[in-house]
Order: sequence, then C-alpha cells, then structure tokens
Amino acid sequence: MHVQFDTDAFGKALDSESLSGALVEKALECGWSVSISQTVFSEVLGMDNNHYQLIRAQRLLWLRQRLGDRFFLAQGLEDLVSAELSGRVGSPLALSPQELNAVFGRLHDAVEAKSRDAGMLYIFPAWMEVYKGGARTRAVQTRRELAEIWVERGITAKSVAVALSAYSVSTIPDWIVAKIVREKERRARYQIKSIYARPKRFKALLGWSALANLTMFGELVPTDRLSGAPGVQMLKRGANDWYDAAVAASSAYCSTFVTNDKTLASRCDFLYGRGCLHFQTASLSDLLDREA
Repeated sequence: MHVQFDTDAFGKALDSESLSGALVEKALECGWSVSISQTVFSEVLGMDNNHYQLIRAQRLLWLRQRLGDRFFLAQGLEDLVSAELSGRVGSPLALSPQELNAVFGRLHDAVEAKSRDAGMLYIFPAWMEVYKGGARTRAVQTRRELAEIWVERGITAKSVAVALSAYSVSTIPDWIVAKIVREKERRARYQIKSIYARPKRFKALLGWSALANLTMFGELVPTDRLSGAPGVQMLKRGANDWYDAAVAASSAYCSTFVTNDKTLASRCDFLYGRGCLHFQTASLSDLLDREA
C-alpha cells in the first residue's frame, strides 16, 4: 500500500513526536510506502520561522532514516502529466536518487548548522507566497467570470446537482483536458479522445481535470445556494481550492490520499465513486487507527 499526504495532515504528523512515531511504526508494521509531492514538501517548509522549519527538517530526516527508500518525495502534478503523455506510469514517481540526495543533503546542512540559511530553507516561504498569491488572484478572476455565467445562463444549484448525479469520466469537459495537453504540454497532435478511452493510463490528467471541474462548479454556485440542493455541499468554496486540487491530483497513483480537509476528501471520494480518481481518502487519525 502506498500513502501520500497533503500538507496539513503531514504537517500535523511532523509537528508531533508521537504522531511521527506512530506513522513510522504503522508503516513498518504494514509495509507501507509513504510520500509527499514536491509541492507539499515546499509548503511543509513554507513557514517563515527558523525554529519550526528546523524542527520539520529534522523530522523529515528522521523519517528518511527510519523508513529508507519507502519514504520519498514524489513528482508534482505537472511532471506526472508529462510522464503520462510520454509513456505509462504505474506507481507514484519518486524524484531521482540524485535529486533526493540533494534535497535531504540541504536538510542535513540546515539541521547540523542549526540555521535554515545553511540549507537555503528560506527559499520556501518566498516561493509559497508567490505561488499561492498567484493562485488566489486567478481564483478571484475565475469567480468573477463564473458569477457572470451563472446570471447569463440562469444556472441553478438544482441543475448543478443534476449534472453531478450523472458525472463520470466521459462528462469531464474535454476543453479542460485539451487546455492542459495543447497549451501547457504543447502536444498539438495528441488525440484527446484516446485519453478518455484509457482513464487508468491518465490518472493524474483526468483526476486533475475532474477536480478542477468541481472547483469550477463551486465557484459557479453562490455560497448561499449550496445548502439548498442535496449533492452540492461538497462544492463549498475554500481559499486554496485550486492548490488543493493540484495536491490531490498529484496523488493519483497512491492507494490512500491522507487529508484532514473534509471538503477535499468529499470531492475525492465522490470522484473515486465515479471512476475519475483511483485512490481512497483517509484522515491522519483514521490512517493510524487502521489494523495491520
């Protein structure tokens, strides 16, 4: 079994010596592989505080020491999608041995020197501020555009619920997939229909597209209408919905995606039931309570 974490769940494990210990013991007992994506790794170290950065760096090194190659950093969403379009992906893609050595070497340098400057950990808060700032700006613009569509087309929460009731891989809008393939990946001749025909070959691409689609539905439905129609409560908006969708989609090849975010989990569970995602979700506490 392979488990991959989102930022909040993994951060909670790192910040607690008892939870970190429980995770290691459970992983060793059950034979799990454990990973976080590059994006989550950056956010885990994204606090602008030397003391807490070093604590987390030390725990990351400890996890690597205890679990060895069974704890690793996985490729992010963009690299996964590129790999899918270039060939078959069968499991979470770890960074190369050279990349992993460089990452853990930086953590070691920072911990040994008791200074984040030694491992250049100061880059992570700055990078996350830029990344999330850009995502929030795009989300505000998207929300504005979709609000206009809501009015122009007379869309109701009930009609969204009807659309969700029939949701499947085939109903993921092909323009979302095409935008990634054509504009992001620059694959002008790639047959979009072939992607829909092989959903297990394109778990990350179709998973991201479906999660993005649900995020768009959430932006489309006014917040005060969400409680009025059954089946749309999972569309409740959050400040980091687009970022969270990318984190979840980057876990496309794991067995269990660990998140304490109930809204994100409900979206993933819904899409799992519709064949658009291929992992199950668990909270950190539920994961650690599982029997071997």
